[in-house]
Amino acid sequence: MPVISQVADAVRDELAAGTFSIPFKAVRAFRYDQTLPEGKELRGSVVPNAVKATPAARAVCHYDMEIYVTVSRKIDRAAPETIDPLLGLVEEIIDFFRLRRLANAPEAMWLATENKPMVSTEHLEEMKQFTSLVTNTYRLCR
Repeated sequence: MPVISQVADAVRDELAAGTFSIPFKAVRAFRYDQTLPEGKELRGSVVPNAVKATPAARAVCHYDMEIYVTVSRKIDRAAPETIDPLLGLVEEIIDFFRLRRLANAPEAMWLATENKPMVSTEHLEEMKQFTSLVTNTYRLCR
């Protein structure tokens, strides 16, 4: 199995073992679902996104791997009382991974997290859906 897939699986496993204010099931995929079915299901997708290799020493490279974690839910209306709890969950996920070693991929060192877009305005307007994208970057040396 490719290393980036192993890291994505480890991220999914960490989310499954975590406790969050709004429960959800994280699944690993190769793309995050942009359109959800009707209903109030909260969806979390873990998607391997990119690898960047750079020299670290004579015979060693840093492999920086981006793993997307998306949080999506259909919403009735784009109002603070609807979106703020979901943003709170996204913030919990960001804090959850900060400085965390992945139990099933301990060689992967957390490097950075980015939350962009914090809220997809296109999804809000076109699909009545909250979508937030968290990008975790992990580094492996090989």
